[in-house]
Amino acid sequence: MKKIILLLLASLLLSAEIKLMDGTAVIGDIIEKNDSFIILQTSYSNEPIKINMNSIVDIVARNSVDNQKIGEAALHINNTGQHLVNFKKKYHSGFGMSMVGSLLSSLAIATADDELPVFPILLGGVLQIAGAIIMFTSFHEVENAGEELKKTSEILSE
Repeated sequence: MKKIILLLLASLLLSAEIKLMDGTAVIGDIIEKNDSFIILQTSYSNEPIKINMNSIVDIVARNSVDNQKIGEAALHINNTGQHLVNFKKKYHSGFGMSMVGSLLSSLAIATADDELPVFPILLGGVLQIAGAIIMFTSFHEVENAGEELKKTSEILSE
C-alpha cells in the first residue's frame, strides 16, 4: 500500500523539461506518454500540449517536490487510510451492538406472558444507546481523516 501511495505521489509530482529538435524546451507535468506522443500540461496554457515523440531530443524529469515532503505526505495519506478503517470498524461495531440490543428488547417483549421482563428490556435499551453513541462518535475518525488530508495538501502546496 505504501509503495502504491509513493508511486502515485511521485507520478503526480514529476514535471519534465522536454527539449525539441528546433531548440525549444517545454516544461510541464506529464499527463500521458506512449510510443508515438507525449501530452504535457504546462503552467502557461489551460490546454495540454501534445508533442510527437519524433520531435523530441531529450526529456529531463524534475522532481517538483523534495523527497522529505513526499515522505511526509505519504505518512499523512497513510494516517488518513487508518482513520477511515477505524471509522468503519467503530461504526459497524456500534451498529451491531445497537441491533443486538434491539433484538434483545424485542424478543423479551414478544415472549413476555403477563409481566414484562425488566432486565432483558433494560439491557437491550442500554446496548441500543451504547451502539448509537459508538456510531455517532465514529464520525470523529472521518474528521481526523479530513484533517490529515488537509495537512497533506499544505505540505504539497508549499
